[in-house]
Amino acid sequence: MTLDNVNRSLWRGALLLTAAGLVVKILSAVYRIPYQNIAGDLGFYVFQQVYPFYAIAAAIAFTGYPMAFSRVVSVHRGSAKEKDVIATSFWSVCALGGLTFILLFSSAPRLALWMGDPALSDPLRVISFLFLVIPFTAFYRGYFQGMGEMVSTAVTQIIEQIVRVSGILIVSYVLVKAGSSAYETGTGALAGSLSGAVISSILLYRYFKTSSTHKLRRTFSFSFSVLKELLRGSIYLSLSAMVLVLMQMADAFSFVNLLTENGYRELPARELKGIFDRGQPLLQLGTVLAASLALALVPEVSALYTAKEHEKVRSLCRLSLKISISFGAAAALGLAVIMEPVNMMLFKNSDGSIELSVLSLSVLFASVIFTATGLLQGLGLYRSAGIAVVAGVFLKVVLNVWLIPIWGMMGAGIATVIATGATAFIQIFLLQRKTAVFTWRSWGLDILKLTAALVLMLLAAILAMEGLTALTGLNHRLEASAAAILSAIIGAGTFFAALLAAKYLRNENMESILEAVPKARKWADSWNKRRQRWQGK
Repeated sequence: MTLDNVNRSLWRGALLLTAAGLVVKILSAVYRIPYQNIAGDLGFYVFQQVYPFYAIAAAIAFTGYPMAFSRVVSVHRGSAKEKDVIATSFWSVCALGGLTFILLFSSAPRLALWMGDPALSDPLRVISFLFLVIPFTAFYRGYFQGMGEMVSTAVTQIIEQIVRVSGILIVSYVLVKAGSSAYETGTGALAGSLSGAVISSILLYRYFKTSSTHKLRRTFSFSFSVLKELLRGSIYLSLSAMVLVLMQMADAFSFVNLLTENGYRELPARELKGIFDRGQPLLQLGTVLAASLALALVPEVSALYTAKEHEKVRSLCRLSLKISISFGAAAALGLAVIMEPVNMMLFKNSDGSIELSVLSLSVLFASVIFTATGLLQGLGLYRSAGIAVVAGVFLKVVLNVWLIPIWGMMGAGIATVIATGATAFIQIFLLQRKTAVFTWRSWGLDILKLTAALVLMLLAAILAMEGLTALTGLNHRLEASAAAILSAIIGAGTFFAALLAAKYLRNENMESILEAVPKARKWADSWNKRRQRWQGK
């Protein structure tokens, strides 16, 4: 089997979902910046304390359950077992969603106490209603993906996120203008965030109802073997998509508690958590490329591995890791260097810039995790990828307990960097054992090239920022914005120029992507012709 025989519709569907996922991730990261500007650090703290519960539900609805369900549906499509699969999937996800709602709503006061803030009870109860809606979106998306229909999933993901972001920002703005407290604003914003899930479920239901197979929903049969397969697949797939969210969850339950137990007053500790949470949208933006790349990798790696094209699997793994490591390292180090003006530009002041600079280093490891997860899933190692994430989160909890009492917010940042680094190392070890992707012959020279490009990038960014600081003083937000943007452009331009000059991504390493992605070969040939004309060849 050659790459020409790979199912092109599978790739188109994966690329469509990747494009939608890219838009969703960017919106998810960007909206929190104006929200922090509207609600302040304390209001941002309230929202971020509860946000991991939404993110877990979203990971299940967008990634874990739909992917697990679609696999089961595609396997049994057209068979006698298809109706059992559809019915079991629908009723099981509804039952799990309802049970989660009851547990979260009823235990909200106790969870708030565990977080060190009883006032978080109402926001937790509001977000619990999401689990009454999530089952429907998860079921419909999984069904359509299993039938090979990706458009409805992609479109509704984008619509849901646009409605959700609009709801959060409009409600929070109105409440702040009305003089509401930070907790009331956070509760209202979370209520506004539910609007996206409601709209998405309605749109998916209407599309499902008009499809030729909507009658399958009326089947009431149930299969425990199907349920077991769904749960196992969705748990591992969801875990792999939640590495940063679970790190946030660890901070939500430990950060404020550990600070107050070690001499901080409650209000300053909560505001400090809000400042620390400024790093979350930056981490998301820094890992967008790797997270999107991971979605596109799964079907291609899976197809090649099934066809026993081991050398092509190794080549694709090598190229994917090379991309994620290089751009992840550039984003991490670049953010660390220009964090102070970026902090002022996005969040009005430079509070916590040093700690956020340290936290930004986890962008590199998170990028590797997302890419390695996609590769491991393509190789069928779902369980191993999920276990690596669990191990990293456990390490994060242990390090928080140790480091936050000593170094406060800096300790939490260091804990995240070490925990994500450990998770990335475990996943790379698993890949190496499966594919032997790392050899000195293939990586030695590339490491030297990447290191040189990163050093040049850092020098250019630092010189640009220092020059602009000397000229403007960075005393105002507009000056900080100019310094952040120009430094980022100069640093990124230097980095890309250095990679191109060093031929870091060699042509032979791009063959697998050029052959697999529709129209990529045509675009690449067109680009090469233009480049040759510019060079006078």
